[in-house]
Amino acid sequence: MGPRANANSGNLPGNYVFRTTFDLTGLDRTTAVLSGKWAMDNLAEMRLNGAPVAITRGLSSFKPFTVTTGFVAGVNVLELVLTNTGTTAGPTGVRVEITGRALQ
Repeated sequence: MGPRANANSGNLPGNYVFRTTFDLTGLDRTTAVLSGKWAMDNLAEMRLNGAPVAITRGLSSFKPFTVTTGFVAGVNVLELVLTNTGTTAGPTGVRVEITGRALQ
């Protein structure tokens, strides 16, 4: 995904935040795990409940990640902060394949 439907036509330099939530109510947050792989252009930081859990730089190659800490009881917020570097508009985007689990 990217900030615009056609990322090839250019996105301004700066940060773009993609956010999702998930609820651990009724589950043991200490057993929660998120894992998957992601690719981005140019720099991306993954945050769980406001705290950085993964940072990477790349273009098209997938990089694996695993998150085992930082979960809270109830609703959790996962953010991907994508930074389009440079001084002029250019293509940018992020792709994430993610799974999660937690025990009761």
